[in-house]
Amino acid sequence: MDSIRLGLPDDRVIAPTADQRRQVAGVVLHHGQRYDLLVEVATLTAACLDNLRGSSQAVVRARRAMVEIIGSRASSGEVAQVLGIGSRTLRWLRTRDADPDLVMAIRLQLGFGATG
Repeated sequence: MDSIRLGLPDDRVIAPTADQRRQVAGVVLHHGQRYDLLVEVATLTAACLDNLRGSSQAVVRARRAMVEIIGSRASSGEVAQVLGIGSRTLRWLRTRDADPDLVMAIRLQLGFGATG
């Protein structure tokens, strides 16, 4: 994959870095696009991060927002795999509040708009 077309009015394109191209769980969105990878790239872009590794406040905030976006579109196991975390950490993340501004920014990156 060389780029992701977001479907925004000016047809912006995000070219993922090599780190963002890593293989993740096979959650699929409509039009055959891999939803997990689209959300990951949008999350990294919206949160101004290079990756989702580590446990910094910014990474935890981004992971939580990503969990909010994925919602019930994937199993807990798939979400944990996408985030590179264990099931216990995923359960902990879900107890935290998602940052609504970051969630909205990710949705806008995805071209979903604020209503998801």
